[in-house]
Order: sequence, then C-alpha cells, then structure tokens
Amino acid sequence: MIAGDHLSNFTMRKTRWPLAVMFSILLILPSGCEDQEEFTLPVDFELKFRIADTPVMDGKLIVRSIALNLGSIEIEGRRAVGEDVFMTRKFDDPRVIIIRPHFTTEAIDFNIPQGIYDRLSFQLKFQPDPEEEDLYDDFKEWLEDMEEGEEEIDDLREDLGDIIEDYLEDVSPCLIMHAEYFKNNELYNVVFVINDPLSLNILAANIFGEREVILDRNIINRGEIVFDPSIWFSIVQPPVLESAFYGVIDGDKYIFLHKRVNPLLFTTIYNRLDGSATFLINE
Repeated sequence: MIAGDHLSNFTMRKTRWPLAVMFSILLILPSGCEDQEEFTLPVDFELKFRIADTPVMDGKLIVRSIALNLGSIEIEGRRAVGEDVFMTRKFDDPRVIIIRPHFTTEAIDFNIPQGIYDRLSFQLKFQPDPEEEDLYDDFKEWLEDMEEGEEEIDDLREDLGDIIEDYLEDVSPCLIMHAEYFKNNELYNVVFVINDPLSLNILAANIFGEREVILDRNIINRGEIVFDPSIWFSIVQPPVLESAFYGVIDGDKYIFLHKRVNPLLFTTIYNRLDGSATFLINE
C-alpha cells in the first residue's frame, strides 16, 4: 500500500514537470558524439514582420506602411544545454521589408541550432542609403531660407514638398514610416525617416511571454517581430504634431519628420524606438 502511494506521488510529480525539462531529457538521452550532434542540428526558422494593431494617438494617426532597409541580422542565443549560439545573417544587398497594417511580410528563412534557449535575441542592423547625400545641398538651401525668413511661407512649403518628393522617389532609408493624420477631417500625410546607422536589439519570448524558447527541428519554427508605432508617438501631443512645419506636394500636406526638418519632434519619436518591438516565437 505504501509502495503504491509512493508510485502514485511520483507519477503526479512527473506529469507536472515543465515542458522545457522534458525537452532537455529527450535531448540528452543520446551519448557521446551523437549527443553533441543533437545540439548542432539546425531547425527551419521563418521570420516575419507585422505592425501592431494598437491605435496611434487615439486613432488620429493611421500608419499605412513601415519600410525597413536591412543590412544584416545578428543572432545571439544562450542555451540551457549545448554551446551558446552566435550567428550573423548578412544580406548581399540590403533586404527591403515593407510592412502594411493587418498583413505579415514574406518570411526570411534561417537555420538555427535546435535546443532550449534561456535567452534568444535578434539584432536588426539597418543599412543607410548613400543616395540621401544628393539631397544635402537642397536641405541646406532650404534651411538657410527658413532661418533668413525672407521667403514666403507658401514658397517654403512648396520647396520642402519638392525635397520630400525627391526623397521618397530616390532614397531607401534605414526606416521610413508613412502615415495619415486627421485634424478636423483635414488630411496630413506624415513621413518619419531615419537614414543614419541604426540597430535594434529585440529579445524573443514564447507564447506565455517568457524568455525561455524552444526550437525543435521536427517542426517549422516561426518568429514574428511586431513594431508598435503607438509607443513611438506615445508622448507626442496632437497640438505638437499639428504645429510641425509641413511641405506641399500637388496640393497635399506632408509633415516630414527628419533629423533636419522638425528635429525636436523627430528626436522625441526616435528615442521611443528602442524596446518598442516584440518578438514572439512559435506563437
């Protein structure tokens, strides 16, 4: 009777073991060289990107797209069993990723060693476009006109519109967000641009929001990085955005958020990028 009770208690405890512990046991059952090979076997991993559905500025600003110009992705993984993982996926040409609301992007495929990761991070390194340098003289001339105050305001808006249009057509920056802002049913296009060296380090989480993630070579493992512009604009008040200087293209208004145009507002948003994205594995 006592032996049976012990067996029952053991069985109950065993069923409550965490999934990660059970996975560890399965991995370490082989021995010798075969054991080491288990931790070097790659898994199929697909990475996609998405824009969060969270309203931005109480729904007044609607994001239409975010485009990324990726130069490389550095992967760092700390594993419970097996050697830690350090990898770099470098693109021969910058990989342009265009993210639109309610859609995920096409996948970027990786091979990553299987195992239990106590910590897995992807560092996105963006590639600046040197073509922007061709617009520096136009920027400089426009800024001088602004400071001198001799140009008519309408002329300054038209001149800025020409710069924005050239910029949108000829430059693929590190990151560019296109959005629409509505003020009393009047539409303002919003263009937020970063074209300086930029990197974002994003920690992965599992479906429960925990940092421990499992990559299993018997399945296709999927990761999704979600950008949340509501965090970028979380401390921007509507009057501040509405007072930004805008350019005009074919009669349409464009608020240009660039380090040289509306720089204080640009910096406010830029400083909110770090830590604003989430990275879910096998959701």
